[in-house]
Amino acid sequence: MNEYKPNMAKGRPSRDPNAPKRNKSAYLIFQNEQREYFKTTHPGLAFGDLSKMTSAVYQTLSAEQMEELQRKADLDKQRYLNEMMSYIPSLGYDQNGNIIPSYPHLPLKKGSKARDPGAPKRNLSAYLLYQNAVSSSHRLCVPNMNPSSVLFIYH
Repeated sequence: MNEYKPNMAKGRPSRDPNAPKRNKSAYLIFQNEQREYFKTTHPGLAFGDLSKMTSAVYQTLSAEQMEELQRKADLDKQRYLNEMMSYIPSLGYDQNGNIIPSYPHLPLKKGSKARDPGAPKRNLSAYLLYQNAVSSSHRLCVPNMNPSSVLFIYH
């Protein structure tokens, strides 16, 4: 079974790692093809500036170039649809590869351990021992006092 890892950067949970990768748009295909060229011609360019440059160049492409990119995008979409036909979701994931949030048997997050309900509890601190002893005597004196009011007597 795969480990549940929420994708905190995007604010949504992760997809099934065994699910097929989604299809790319014509723009993403163009951007992937041009990324190395822009990195070599403009080293040290920030990601946002790189995206602006590729977007500007993408808008100036000819109809033939756009048609070629769209053909590649259509091929990638067919690849994705074919892989989705044979995809069998892992436990806790739906048919699209997204996590089912209400699924009760998801594994624990990395780093957290299951606590044994029969394990002994931690010792009480000196303050809690004192509070338990004094609050019982206060409850005898004032029986209708609620527990939160007893806390104000100590301060």
